Amino acid sequence: ALTVSNYLSMGTAQVWQLNSSNTIARLSDVPVSAGNVNLSVPSPSITLLVFTSKPFNLQSTGSSGGNITFSLVGEIGQTYVIQSSTNLINWQPIATNTLGSTQMNLTFPENASRQFYRALHAQ
Repeated sequence: ALTVSNYLSMGTAQVWQLNSSNTIARLSDVPVSAGNVNLSVPSPSITLLVFTSKPFNLQSTGSSGGNITFSLVGEIGQTYVIQSSTNLINWQPIATNTLGSTQMNLTFPENASRQFYRALHAQ
């Protein structure tokens, strides 16, 4: 059993292993759940696990009634910070969200001045 700190992603990890003929072989992927992996490896061995994160995005879905709506798509369990700016230089956090599913809809009041929005993965 292996627990990877600060990695809450779910999915799979690639498994690569140096075998007795001195070649690196890709083995079957292993499931990852909240940073936990269960894997049996021969002793001695050199085994590499490759953990990946899926990209995320924030997309405007429209505006109505003085509000602007967005769709945040990312990884379950990951935390994202939504920021806004009027000049693309100075950014202010306006919301922090941990995804309970792969998509979250967000609504913010429209500002009279031009407003820009972005999402960042919280570290």
